[in-house]
Amino acid sequence: MGTRTISVLAMIVVIAGCATPLPVTSTLNDFVMMNTKANSGITIAYSFKSEVKDSTIIPYTEGKTAPVMGHSGYTHTSTAAIGRMINDYISNKFMNLDPGADTKLSVTLKDFWLEEYSTSSGGKMLAVALVGGEIDMICIAKVKIHVALEKGGEIIERMITGSSEDTYVSGVGTGTSSSNIYKGKNSVQHVHAGNINNAGNKAVMMLNAFLEENGL
Repeated sequence: MGTRTISVLAMIVVIAGCATPLPVTSTLNDFVMMNTKANSGITIAYSFKSEVKDSTIIPYTEGKTAPVMGHSGYTHTSTAAIGRMINDYISNKFMNLDPGADTKLSVTLKDFWLEEYSTSSGGKMLAVALVGGEIDMICIAKVKIHVALEKGGEIIERMITGSSEDTYVSGVGTGTSSSNIYKGKNSVQHVHAGNINNAGNKAVMMLNAFLEENGL
């Protein structure tokens, strides 16, 4: 039995069941707000759209290679939350917004995904699946946005990716003295939600840098 098969067996035991909601927030962090310089000297036409829908999302294995087999997924409103973060940033950045302005800025949420995989050995994962125990998990969120700025007759484009990673200890059955659930720590849903917010903030930070590079 190969490592990939062992991983799948353990994953099914640990996370099988009904899709669970992610408690996603749209909070801009203090670092983003402190580094946002308000611009009242220019009027821009701003628009945001998303090519990603809020629904049930199945996390991928490491490197977005394939969906995690047997995973029931998470329901989420990440698209709406990321949109609110970007819109809040824009409203704080620019004092003058006008859809008819000559300078135009469009932001598109192109992609959003989660990764969830174990760093434990194949042998340990098989043992956990059979008799219980703990496995170490890596949780990753990635946000990809496309930015197009039309200024002075020129169109400048940039693809931006924000990412965040955190760890989670998953306990199965007995012997889970250090797992997140046993210690009363955040669930895996909270870990993913925190990563989504962090990834969104990083995307906003890079959007801010892009605008400053171009005189805004």
